[in-house]
Amino acid sequence: MQSNYITIEEVSVAFGVTNSTVYRWIESEKIPSPIRLGGIKWNKENFSKWVEDNHSGVILPTLEKN
Repeated sequence: MQSNYITIEEVSVAFGVTNSTVYRWIESEKIPSPIRLGGIKWNKENFSKWVEDNHSGVILPTLEKN
């Protein structure tokens, strides 16, 4: 079963940066605020929409359609 959430690790890989960079982006509000559910996560659908609207060159591997 696939999760409805994307993790900080998946965001890091998608953007080609470290987790520390993603944490800095969160603090500086460069990316949407995460949900804190046993770790830092984002709703996949909402985050995917934000990526499409703001970063068209980024591919989130866990969101690719088969």
